[in-house]
Amino acid sequence: MLTLIDFMAIYLIPTLLVNIDQFCDYIPVISTLTNLVDLVAKCILKLVKNPQLFFGNHYFRHLDNKSFSRCFTLLFFGIANLMIGIIDFVALHKKITTFSNAMDVIEENPKEGIKKIFQAAKLGHVTSMHYMGNYYMRNGGKADIIEAMKWHRKAADAGYSRSLFPLGSAFFSQRTFNPLEGYKVFHELTYKHRHPKGIYHLALCYLKGDGVAINVPEALRLLNLACHKNFAEAFTTLGDLYKKGEVVEMDLKRSFEFFLKSAKLNSPFGMSRVGFALIEGKGIEMDEEEGIGWLERAAESGDEEAQYYLYQLNKNRADLPPIQA
Repeated sequence: MLTLIDFMAIYLIPTLLVNIDQFCDYIPVISTLTNLVDLVAKCILKLVKNPQLFFGNHYFRHLDNKSFSRCFTLLFFGIANLMIGIIDFVALHKKITTFSNAMDVIEENPKEGIKKIFQAAKLGHVTSMHYMGNYYMRNGGKADIIEAMKWHRKAADAGYSRSLFPLGSAFFSQRTFNPLEGYKVFHELTYKHRHPKGIYHLALCYLKGDGVAINVPEALRLLNLACHKNFAEAFTTLGDLYKKGEVVEMDLKRSFEFFLKSAKLNSPFGMSRVGFALIEGKGIEMDEEEGIGWLERAAESGDEEAQYYLYQLNKNRADLPPIQA
């Protein structure tokens, strides 16, 4: 569990430093001091040349992205602050307009729409950054995935927390496998944004030992926290754990209760597990008819295991000889 001191060091202080630096760019005299510090820090970071450093700290990434020309300009207070303010205002208007134009043409001309979204993303439009991340992620090549990760990281740093999940997931893909960095991203999504999907996947990291030592109690704590946020997959995973009895004591009744809660949240996996539990009478009184009903709902929602079971069931029934009168 993250302590308050760790939270401040990892998330609160770096974010606060970024916000202060951005605000001070518009304040005469103070901006001279902050940008002098920025220039020194940027030079030091250039000498370090450690990509993991930039990926692991919001403030360092901010310094890396801030241009030397902006820092040098802001050394001269007064007219420089006014000029930077005007430039930023024009850029804000331009990126909003560019994204709006992209949305107007993307259905009729996808290629032109993507081109305009890319322009808006380069200007710093947050939604466009996220969109470009998804666009490159769909292409599937290693170079495209790396480019997608860069865009998702930029969007997340700009406050678009939804970009953290595809970013974290990318670190667990075969072509860009790096479980430690994936763990860090899900950690950020959990403790900085309290996102249920991040909480759930961080729990899986502790459960499987992906990027961190296996810690079953912490995994169970996080899974229960995700359940409190009504995240269906967390209920399903807890049900599986109590059904198998490998890392917790087997409890089929409790397992079924978790499956049922997942099913009631419209999870195909939860519906499927409730169906099989009712058919087999595991953790609940056997009721084949109700079980098949749950499997039919799961199959309609896309659960392949339920679809296959119903296919085999219908096939076997069709192969039975007709009943003689």
